Amino acid sequence: MVCLEGTPGIGKTALLRAAVAMARESDFTVVTAQASAIERDFPFAVVRQLFEPVIARASSAERMALLTGSAVHATQALTAEPPAPGIQVSPALLHATFHGLYWLTANLTASSPVLLAVDEVQWADAPSLRWLSYLLRRIESMPLVVLFTLTIGEEAAEAHLVTDLVNAAYRVRLDALAAEDVASLAEDVFGVDTDPDFAAACHAATGGNPFLIRELLYALEHEDVKPTAEAVPTIRELGPQALARSVTARLQRHALPVTALARAVAVLEECDLETAAALAELDPPVAADAARALVEMDVLTARPALAFNYSLVRKAVLYELAHTQRAAMHGRAAALLWRAHAPAERVATHLLRTCPLGEPWAVEPLRVAAAHALSQGAPRSAVSYLRRALREPAPDPVRRELRVQLALAEIHVDLPAVHRHIPDLLEQVENPDQVAFLARTLGRTLYEHDQYREAAEILERGVERIGRGHPAARNLEIGRLAMAFLVPDLAGERPLERLAALWPPEEGSPVDERFLAAILAYRWSWEATCSDQIVELARRAVRAGLSHQVEDPGAVSAAVCALLWADEAELAYRVCDEAAGELRRRGHQLFYAVTCAYRARIAARLGRLADAREDAQIALELFDGLSGNRARGSALVAVAALVEALTGLGELDAAEFTLAGRGLGDVVPEVWHGNYVLHCRGRLRMARGDVRGALADQLECGRRLLRWGVVNPALFPWRSEAALAHAALGEPVAAGRLAAEEVELARRWGRPRALGVALRAQGITRGGAEGARLLAEAAARLAEAGDRYEYARALADLGAALRVLGQRAEARRHLQKAIDLAEVCGAGGLADRARGELRALGARPLSGRACGPRALTAHEYRIAQLAAEGRTNREIAEAFFVTQRTVELHLTNVYRKLGITRRAQLATALAAVQESDSGGSVRSV
Repeated sequence: MVCLEGTPGIGKTALLRAAVAMARESDFTVVTAQASAIERDFPFAVVRQLFEPVIARASSAERMALLTGSAVHATQALTAEPPAPGIQVSPALLHATFHGLYWLTANLTASSPVLLAVDEVQWADAPSLRWLSYLLRRIESMPLVVLFTLTIGEEAAEAHLVTDLVNAAYRVRLDALAAEDVASLAEDVFGVDTDPDFAAACHAATGGNPFLIRELLYALEHEDVKPTAEAVPTIRELGPQALARSVTARLQRHALPVTALARAVAVLEECDLETAAALAELDPPVAADAARALVEMDVLTARPALAFNYSLVRKAVLYELAHTQRAAMHGRAAALLWRAHAPAERVATHLLRTCPLGEPWAVEPLRVAAAHALSQGAPRSAVSYLRRALREPAPDPVRRELRVQLALAEIHVDLPAVHRHIPDLLEQVENPDQVAFLARTLGRTLYEHDQYREAAEILERGVERIGRGHPAARNLEIGRLAMAFLVPDLAGERPLERLAALWPPEEGSPVDERFLAAILAYRWSWEATCSDQIVELARRAVRAGLSHQVEDPGAVSAAVCALLWADEAELAYRVCDEAAGELRRRGHQLFYAVTCAYRARIAARLGRLADAREDAQIALELFDGLSGNRARGSALVAVAALVEALTGLGELDAAEFTLAGRGLGDVVPEVWHGNYVLHCRGRLRMARGDVRGALADQLECGRRLLRWGVVNPALFPWRSEAALAHAALGEPVAAGRLAAEEVELARRWGRPRALGVALRAQGITRGGAEGARLLAEAAARLAEAGDRYEYARALADLGAALRVLGQRAEARRHLQKAIDLAEVCGAGGLADRARGELRALGARPLSGRACGPRALTAHEYRIAQLAAEGRTNREIAEAFFVTQRTVELHLTNVYRKLGITRRAQLATALAAVQESDSGGSVRSV
């Protein structure tokens, strides 16, 4: 990716065109786009310029090859068809579109190298810029050159996106011409030798800018000035005004229609002759003559459409128009284009540059353009169109619909604006189902932005507007009460009791039974009671219909967390795995990232540390590649799961770096998912020997959880971790109190993992024979729970305690088992500690290091399975939102671990996975 940057007129476009010509001579496939200020609010305007001609000229077979697989999602950006009625905001669709455009590009490179050239990138629309950034992160190993120009000194439409793109590219800065170059140009214009003083004065007046030099020389020639030293005062007088004067003078030397047509094209920016003639109010033959004159003057190009050769010339022409004249011409252009059935976005871009027209027709192109913008994931453009539409006259029902659409768009761009007018908006909508739809959509989107309090407020307003007794209000009420769990200040409203009163739903009730079951299971888990009922509710929430539920990651995550806390981790893992597969098939990158984050958390709980690390890294990479601030809470889940996995794996520096890189090394935001981060950071600090830091984190985690009303240690065993820190600091009383409290709560909860973790802490803090007895019970409970890592920790501690008590045979047996389990988990530090205890006994540890199929991570197994089924690397990369190079690296690791050398051997080697020990790391994939 290469950026050609420089001031206006320095020659960037000329160099880009030369590169395009060279690429075509070298049998590249070339796709080009010209970004423009007038189309910066037109979603995917640049992308459409790049790819629409390629699709249009392709044969049916070529089109099918280009749009095969995930590339089919690219059509969302390329279609000119208006969306179906009813605007739906779909961030998942936007990310699927980016993924599709990436694979369309990859398919283009299959037959030849590709040059993708964009002129004036500072004017590119936001979705196109985001896609270029998306492409840049995946450009490795592709025979592709992305070349774009950037004009320095012009304010970009989306400055931060342009900056990110430019900083990631190889930058080529174009310098000004030297004085001797100016002399050479002057000799070409005047046909005689040029005085050095004349050339030096021209160079000083223009700064060596090639375009300004040329226009200055044309102006001097027109004034019959000779290239001698006597002309220096005249050159200084012209100076910076040379361009505007030159262009104006050149146009005025021709008949009035030439100026009129130039102004029309300047307003339209790129157009056919018929439209330009209509806007200039010229008869077709007169307009044709004027166009020929402008082409001969090198002002316009006529192929494939009328357009200015140089943006500086267009600006000079527009500069001569008064603001009111310009706005009036944009209004007439919009009307002409709408009558000619031009795309709504093109009409809307002109309407944005006018004052209110007082014309009812103007509403429709703006409404359609807004609907298209939202369907393509460009809410900022939609907001601009809808705000402009509301300035035109329209019947009250249409205005209400426009305001609803504006609220759905503004929530992604301007949340304060939504909060300002949402009460009036909900009051104006009369149909209860429409009120419910609007409140539910806004509330859910706010939830996805982690705006829990604001989501609760909007849902409550919806309930009040409809009336609590109305069936349509039931699900709003459930969502409102669910939000109350995540905002501690709302806990006094007794949301759990109110939700419990709705269960079970009556037959024929409009209540979403799965969602209510998931929320009840999730919230009841905080109480450390009713675990059997919780498991049944969570199972009910995920039983059947999952393909529907993947559209609501909040319900899925609530259900799997309840299962996880109730020691149904294997089921929770399978649910996440099934959801992830469905989301991959649909191309829903955002929700796939959320699901990977929770799957990482579950894998860490199961002791599959390498799997957890891989899923968490995948989730974070996807979150980082997504636009907007969605799912920040799920990103915290991924960070915490990664820190938990890295700590267990002994990669403590990497865990510390992860926290620091995410701004979580010191302060953790007081949001629900921040509790998980605090707990995992505390465990990391303990592993690093920062006992006081670990204690502070665990106690702060506990303070926050108690504020939320969480007492169940199955969620976060902060008391056990704090007890171990107190014990390490020589504070046995505080350690014993916290450990005993957690054991009591864990027994009340009645599930083995929480009890095993609590008993382990109590056993360590008490020590002696009683401590060993507690550690033995802890190991038994953890074995039952299926958490291999915690089980290995308990066995190592038990072995160490028995060694001190002189029970050498039992100590050896437990320590060897701890080593075997730790190596399966990849917990090298834990395995080394157990080996040290064995050596202290005079025993020689046996290696139980995992090898063969058991050494594969779950992600490696998934990729290997697809490869064994005959999928190509490209198809696998499409499925997992990664590059082909990433797939190649994974398969290289798979071959090494399985001891094979060819793809054809995969099926046989993978068959061993089904026969391997159920403790292997690829179980339930």
